[in-house]
Amino acid sequence: MSNRLVDEPREPANVAPTAVFRKSCLIKEPTDAQGRSFSKVRETDARTALKRGLANYIESLPPFTHPTHGRRVDLIKVYDVWPDQEEKRVFPSATVYSTLPHQYDASSFTPVIDPACALDTNTYLVKFAEIALELTLDVVTTDPEERIAVMMQLEDALNPVDWMYGFQLELPHYHNLIGVYELQDANFPDDEPSVFSRNRFIRFTVTGQVAVVRLKKIAPLNEVRTTVTVVDGNDPC
Repeated sequence: MSNRLVDEPREPANVAPTAVFRKSCLIKEPTDAQGRSFSKVRETDARTALKRGLANYIESLPPFTHPTHGRRVDLIKVYDVWPDQEEKRVFPSATVYSTLPHQYDASSFTPVIDPACALDTNTYLVKFAEIALELTLDVVTTDPEERIAVMMQLEDALNPVDWMYGFQLELPHYHNLIGVYELQDANFPDDEPSVFSRNRFIRFTVTGQVAVVRLKKIAPLNEVRTTVTVVDGNDPC
C-alpha cells in the first residue's frame, strides 16, 4: 500500500504538444519583413485580424513612467471585442473596435498567384483584394494624471519608428501577413458624466490595411516531353 495520501498524477502517453500561439509583433526595421515566411494559420477573417493585431500590440507595451512626476501606468487589459457585461473591467484598459464597414480595394480583385507566396509544392496564398478599415481605440483611465501618462505612452506607441508614418505589425493569426496602421486623430473629452462615473476616456482613430487572401491548391503540372522525328522524303521507309 502506498504511503502517499494522494497518488501523483501520471503523465498520459502520446500526448500531443501544446500549440504555442504567437501574438502580433512590431516591424521595427524595414528589413524585418524581408525573408518572412507565410503560414497556413488562419484564425480570423481579415477585418478581425486587423483588430486583433492592434489589440495584441497595445497590450504588449511595457509599463510607462511619466518623465516628470514618475506616475507609472500599465494597460492591464486590451480587448478586440467589447467585453461581456458580466466581466469585471480592470483599469486602465482599452478596447479596439470598429462600427464602420471596411473598404475593398477594387484594383486588386483580379486574383494574383505569386511564387513568393507558395506555402508548399501545391499550396499558395492567393491575394484577392486589400481592405482598409477605420479602427477606434477606446481607453478608460481613472483620473486626469493617469490619462495624461497613457496618452503620452500611446502617442509614442502609435508612431514608433523613424522610417515611416504609422507602423506595421506581423499578424501570425492571419497567415503571417503584414498589417499597416496609421494614426488619424485622438480626443479625450472632459465632461460632467465622465467626472461622475470616475472614468477618464481617451479615443484614438487608427486606419488599418491588410491583404485579403485565401489558400489555393494548385495541381502540379506534369512535364510533357515530345519527340519529333524528321522523315526525309527520299527515304523509302
